[in-house]
Amino acid sequence: MQKIALLIGVSEYQSNALSPLPAAARDIKALGEVLRDPKLGGFPESNVTLLENPDRQKMEIAIESLFEERHRDDLVLLFFSGHGIKGDDPTGRLYLSARDTQKTPTGRLQTATAVAADTIHRYMEYSHSRRQIVILDSCFSGAFPEGLSLKDDGKIDLRAQLGGEGRAILTSSSSTQYSFQQDDEDLSIYTRFLIQGIETGEADRDGKGIITIGELHDYARQKVQEVQPAMNPEIYPGKEGSAIHISQAPLGDPEEKYAKEVSRSVNRRGKIVSVAARANLNDWRGRLGLDVATYEAIEKEIMAARREEFQKKQQEYAQVIRQILEGAGNLETEAAHLQRRREMLELTEEDAKEIETAIEQEIAARRQRHERNLQRYTVLFAEAIRQEGPLLSDETQAEMASIQQVLNLPDKAVEQIQIREINANRRRAETKITEPPMISTAVTEEAVRPALNGPDPDYANWRMLRKIQAHAGPIGLAHGLEFAPDGRTVLSGSWDNTLALWVVESGQEIRTLEGHSNYVTSVAISPDGRRAASGDYDGVIILWGEE
Repeated sequence: MQKIALLIGVSEYQSNALSPLPAAARDIKALGEVLRDPKLGGFPESNVTLLENPDRQKMEIAIESLFEERHRDDLVLLFFSGHGIKGDDPTGRLYLSARDTQKTPTGRLQTATAVAADTIHRYMEYSHSRRQIVILDSCFSGAFPEGLSLKDDGKIDLRAQLGGEGRAILTSSSSTQYSFQQDDEDLSIYTRFLIQGIETGEADRDGKGIITIGELHDYARQKVQEVQPAMNPEIYPGKEGSAIHISQAPLGDPEEKYAKEVSRSVNRRGKIVSVAARANLNDWRGRLGLDVATYEAIEKEIMAARREEFQKKQQEYAQVIRQILEGAGNLETEAAHLQRRREMLELTEEDAKEIETAIEQEIAARRQRHERNLQRYTVLFAEAIRQEGPLLSDETQAEMASIQQVLNLPDKAVEQIQIREINANRRRAETKITEPPMISTAVTEEAVRPALNGPDPDYANWRMLRKIQAHAGPIGLAHGLEFAPDGRTVLSGSWDNTLALWVVESGQEIRTLEGHSNYVTSVAISPDGRRAASGDYDGVIILWGEE
């Protein structure tokens, strides 16, 4: 496996019909330096031949020698900078000019004094090499590949460092264009950017450290058209011709290079999860020669920055979701706008769902905590006014204010609790029992259950019949329990936002009724026992019964 290059530059012509091209000789010298650089082109110095201002015979012999006696995996490069001339025959063949190329007095090319493109094609076809690159920096150079047969004669196991099998022909212009040479530049435009792409490493578009001929052409084409939009460099690749490796990319600053590779490997969450990405980074560690601590510091810094960037996007999306849900909005009605917001923040659908679920759980937990705090305050305030009456002492008021602050309750909610509990306490105070019965503390083994329509109960013999854990939250303070008229069932309302219907005899739950979005404060059953009503803290009343 060898890398061989022939660089031909024709800047001087014996014929006055052909203008001098001073840049041509400089082109081959500059390109030769890049190709011979062990860190770039890697061509052995003895394998790079510079042919400056040759005559036609010497030029053709050199081209023939370049392609003959080559092996299949050899890389052969032919570069020409000079005048390209289209013949006067109907096919418009392209000829590469030599120092002694002549034209007739009428301006017709004397074809015997120039090297025909189809002659070069023949040498290429006869060559065993399957790594052939031809670069033509000349006017009408695009005519070279016309009618060219790019052979595809089977497969071969190729060494990875050489790239794909095939042939690539690069031209500085299309078949109908002239190439441009700027007077104030040492090199021709196209060659200048070919060299620049290699020397700077900017042509290494995928950042793999290797420049393919396809990448080099794309880079040069872009740069050429920035300064000369009328020029249209072309590439004519054969089988995998674009993938042929022409040069290594310069490493440059090793820390900067490693940082660039890490940036490619870290995902949006600031992690390196790809096994292949880690393997690539390990390869770069071996090439760049930095110490382990430096590599680790670079990775840590980039991962932290990427993680911070992602978290910022998460927070922005979470803020939108929180505003929607806290404002009693609906994610479904906002779906189209949320999708657009997600795309602008570069979040995936999975990212968004994770955030939405977390915010929903956060708001639900906060509401539950708020409800529990309301219940705690209600119990404490009810006990305070039971002991002191509606006019609490200064000390108790200060204590309740402190409790409100600890429980993080708004003034409006506290005011509603106080009004409700004071009114409930007043109603209880106004309800008087004449001759209240004496209740014995003795416990009997047998329960005394009065008949529903019989004489007054013997309260002295009452004892606990059964204890039922009815609800997850407290029973409504004022009117949270109600017996049915027949005395066989009881209805309870709770601060867990549900109602429950129970069998008095067995304590068995008949069913749980759900419908309130806040805790149930009171329940009632109609005189005929066929309907029930319940009210909650939000001021909502629900009627229950058969349809």
